[in-house]
Amino acid sequence: PDPYPESPAFRPPREGTLTHAAAHPEWYPLVGGERRFDRCADPMNEGYAGVNVCTSNSDAVRELCRRLVDDLAGGTYRHLDVLYFCMLDNGVWCECDACKADGNESTRQVGLVHAIRSAILRAREAGRLGRDVRILFPAYHETLPVPDRPMPAGFDYAGCYLVFTPIERCYLHPLDDPRCTESNQELMRLMEPWIAAT
Repeated sequence: PDPYPESPAFRPPREGTLTHAAAHPEWYPLVGGERRFDRCADPMNEGYAGVNVCTSNSDAVRELCRRLVDDLAGGTYRHLDVLYFCMLDNGVWCECDACKADGNESTRQVGLVHAIRSAILRAREAGRLGRDVRILFPAYHETLPVPDRPMPAGFDYAGCYLVFTPIERCYLHPLDDPRCTESNQELMRLMEPWIAAT
């Protein structure tokens, strides 16, 4: 049995169980000097708002990868060939010193994508996963800017694909139209470094 069943911190856990938050508060983001555990800070955004994992915590990242691979191998995602992985929409990012030192949100998301893809490849080598699951990840809101650190050594460009997600763009002009100064020009400024880096 899973020793750390999922349980949002704002709901009391069942008696006799440990939540991830109780067992491993360091897996959760440090925000304003305190650990935050809320899954959904905004009830109107159920399933989207809340807190992201502390991306610099290697145990938290390893647990995330383990659970994803387990799901891909024989769980909910057992028929999935392409995994769309993103951080929580409107999610809160960790502000601990280690996370800050790791770079901007795009760098940190790329680091997680690299860890997940590496775990998938190890599971395939070990015979646990019989198919190649590729990963899509978004350049979206806080991850629109290009990473401010080099890509991880050994990053699998053939198995991980960036999806540019300019949801707040203007649809009256092409994305690269220089006359669209209200939104598209700024989005192109953010997208071009991604293109140049590939």
